[in-house]
Amino acid sequence: MEGIGAYFNFKKENPVLEISLVDIKIRWQSSNLEKLILESLTPCTGGEIIEFSRKILSGGQAALPLCRPPAEVAGLVQPIIRQILLEAGRALPERLDLASAGGGVMSFLRSERWQSIFNRYRLVRQVVRLTPIVAAVWLISLILVTLRQPTQF
Repeated sequence: MEGIGAYFNFKKENPVLEISLVDIKIRWQSSNLEKLILESLTPCTGGEIIEFSRKILSGGQAALPLCRPPAEVAGLVQPIIRQILLEAGRALPERLDLASAGGGVMSFLRSERWQSIFNRYRLVRQVVRLTPIVAAVWLISLILVTLRQPTQF
């Protein structure tokens, strides 16, 4: 979000909307995540275990069932989940630029209508920035004019 702030503060020419995925990558590599995933699943029924075992024993490719395996098998499933999380973490980029996805807000920010609105905003910001300086110059000039005039009593 700092890219949008920099754009509105005239530090960047174009709006940039980036989010950092570093925290997500770090959390996916933590050692307790696969345990948390397994604990969040509902326990496997006997039918799910039998179907999974049948597919593996017949030489077919079986996907892991979306259920918590018995404690005896959980030790075998945890490394698989860990590897999936590590691969997913490696596949994630460090930063994701939402502006490059296009559409929505970012296409509006690149439109001519927005540019005319933003140019007015830029002018108002300049005026607001200069207002205290103009007021100070005006006040100093009033003080000087008042001090230069002789007082008559």
